[in-house]
Amino acid sequence: MVIGVLCSLMGCQAPVQPPIDLRVNELVAPVGLDAPQPRLGWRWEEGTPLRQTAYQLLVASEPDLLVPGKADYWDSGQVPSAQSQQIEYGGLALPPAKKVYWQVRSWDQAGQASAWSAPASWTTGFWTESQWQGHWISVASPPDSTAAFRLRRSLWLDEVPASAQVFFTGLGYGELFINGRKVGDRVMDPVFSDYEETVYYHGAEVAEWLQPGENVLGVL
Repeated sequence: MVIGVLCSLMGCQAPVQPPIDLRVNELVAPVGLDAPQPRLGWRWEEGTPLRQTAYQLLVASEPDLLVPGKADYWDSGQVPSAQSQQIEYGGLALPPAKKVYWQVRSWDQAGQASAWSAPASWTTGFWTESQWQGHWISVASPPDSTAAFRLRRSLWLDEVPASAQVFFTGLGYGELFINGRKVGDRVMDPVFSDYEETVYYHGAEVAEWLQPGENVLGVL
């Protein structure tokens, strides 16, 4: 009874649910996104009685900088808008091949702010050809067989990083393996193109495939 009276007097409201399913160019945590001004979007749990009237976006180089006034790439401030999809990134120019963190909160029709969403991320691609620092790996002479062959290189890590990305390409379809495990579930990739004009690549987050000590990378 006391709680009911207090809520009636104070106008108690259910907390506004935070946005979920954060996407960049319709993708979840993409790696190698070569769009300098990607478009951001989010939604809410199904059945959430919310009519968004404003939002605020934070974009930063590190998760602990996702704080209003501290976000080093972009703090949109409170933007009056019902839009929750196709929001164009409007912050500082992003460096190539860099993991970027972001989150969002929204305001409802009563002017009540939600909690911040869980942080999400994307990793930028390369803006110019000269930024690609990888070198082609090939066999010393053409193989006698037409069967696919595997190229291998190894690297040593003192410890496994919290996050690691790989950017991979080849003239034709290829698959990347790290320590004997295929990276991702993509097939028939990168796509064919006119190799004298364009060579496509793709990226992946690979920290979970790495181990302390020697790591073997293979391309099939």
